[in-house]
Amino acid sequence: MIKVALIKSNGEVAYTVSPAVDDMYVDGQTYNDCIAKHIDHTANDAVVISTWYWDDKWKTREAKSDDWHDWVDNAWCFNSIDFWDFVRGQRNGLIIDSDWTQVTDSPLSSAKKTEWARYRQALRDAPETYSYATSLDAIIWPTKPR
Repeated sequence: MIKVALIKSNGEVAYTVSPAVDDMYVDGQTYNDCIAKHIDHTANDAVVISTWYWDDKWKTREAKSDDWHDWVDNAWCFNSIDFWDFVRGQRNGLIIDSDWTQVTDSPLSSAKKTEWARYRQALRDAPETYSYATSLDAIIWPTKPR
């Protein structure tokens, strides 16, 4: 009985398989752009996928801490494009949720509309205000007016 780790070109384990037939995956052969490496059949799949990588031999690493890091050159690298795409998506949802406050037939007073307009501007400014951020915890969203 064998277990196989299929390794991406960057050394990360894409997934593991336990084939029904031992000769189904040849060690070192490429399958769907991944290289097959036989591993101990008792190895924990989640541990292998999250903490092992291949660099001409098996090595271990810390597990990925969040969705904003990619495995590049045997190190976790912050992916600012994916991070800010996600942040802008959250921000855009908050802006859309407050669109009603700016329409001409809104039931809000002029003063309240102005408060909401400031809130919306603070949301638009968030990517620039928090340009240093590398985690969602570093971003403090403005408080919605009441």
